[in-house]
Amino acid sequence: MGSRSYSYQLYRGINQSPTIWVRFGDCSLSNTIFVVKVILLYISFPHQLLHALAAVKHEQLQNQDLVNIPKAILIWCYDAAQHLPNSPFRQQFAALLRGYPEIDVWMPNYIFRVVQLSPFRSVSTRAGVFKRWLANRSVALVAYSHDMSADHTAQALFQACPFAWRMCFGDPPGFLYSNQEIQRTTLPNNSFFRRLMGGAKPLDDGTHWLYANSNRIPIVFGTPTTSGLVTQIPITVLLETLELLRSGLVELQYLCRRWLEENTCPFERPCLLLLSNLTETGITTRESEVDLYRSIVRSSLPAGSHILIKPHPGTSNRMLGLIKLALRDYRISILPSHIGFAPVEILAEFVDACRIYSISSASVLLIKLFNSNIETHCLTNDLIKAYFKPQWQDYFIRANDAIIKAINSRQDDLYN
Repeated sequence: MGSRSYSYQLYRGINQSPTIWVRFGDCSLSNTIFVVKVILLYISFPHQLLHALAAVKHEQLQNQDLVNIPKAILIWCYDAAQHLPNSPFRQQFAALLRGYPEIDVWMPNYIFRVVQLSPFRSVSTRAGVFKRWLANRSVALVAYSHDMSADHTAQALFQACPFAWRMCFGDPPGFLYSNQEIQRTTLPNNSFFRRLMGGAKPLDDGTHWLYANSNRIPIVFGTPTTSGLVTQIPITVLLETLELLRSGLVELQYLCRRWLEENTCPFERPCLLLLSNLTETGITTRESEVDLYRSIVRSSLPAGSHILIKPHPGTSNRMLGLIKLALRDYRISILPSHIGFAPVEILAEFVDACRIYSISSASVLLIKLFNSNIETHCLTNDLIKAYFKPQWQDYFIRANDAIIKAINSRQDDLYN
């Protein structure tokens, strides 16, 4: 991870143990630090970093009272194993944040994540955990992606600091959800783990739900029905934030160029296929997701074409093996994890060198950031009907229509 050394920051309120809330990396112990006010960025995936940091920066440009308030990132990962020491997730965050040495990173250890902050505990119980942790802090602003996850950890954080300004930076790069959609998404009360961790009480535990005061997003997909004012983040703020994130990744940029030189031919422009996380999130089956990628590739590329596969952070090795087998008529190169798990917008070398094949809203973001030629946004309504589970089809058809409309609008802006 380079020569930089991060120092532990110990926080009073939950546990005095240095293994509970730490800034990760190669560390040495330091004194406890107290702050009166803090801007808190709640993040679960590395690809949310660009959007969270850009949204906070834009908020600070609009509100000078926030300029000198220190920022901290609270990481709660859906994959609890990523809270273990030296996980790929921790290493990637440490690398991405080299350009932001002033930001503290707070991440619960594995045991604390699966017990005190278990998604199977009620919102009010977890809110109490956060409240004790934040006892010596005044949270001025909470920036978060969305609260559509069934565990509603973001809601627990809101309940712990109800007077903080709640700013949503969207399901990247900008999907927003209504209050009704958020409330409908909950964990079942009758599951074994739910009964074990939280008893019979409902997860919301009768709490008064809190929602976004404002939304700052880079892409506006149609007319949102969410709470709070919706503001589009200027492209200048996005690009400045992206440049700062990349400034600490000189080693990664070198590795990208070297990998491309060693695995592609001169003057070749391969396809970069961006995988999504459909099977692991229950949107489709493993077989259907493999068939989806095979259908996309066969309909647009001749046999023997070179395809680079960028895994999603949630893609399993088994899934990669099945995709490679299904595409055996093509030259397949899978990006190694130290490159492939980085957000695609960080990998400018690959965006420049490849034709991008995407089935997600990453298509719009790449066009906006790089004016890149998305060879095709591959997902169609027919493919959704063929390969997605029935209960997800209407939602993804609406979302996909919004993505295609945003792509067409962006391309019209570029060429007119």
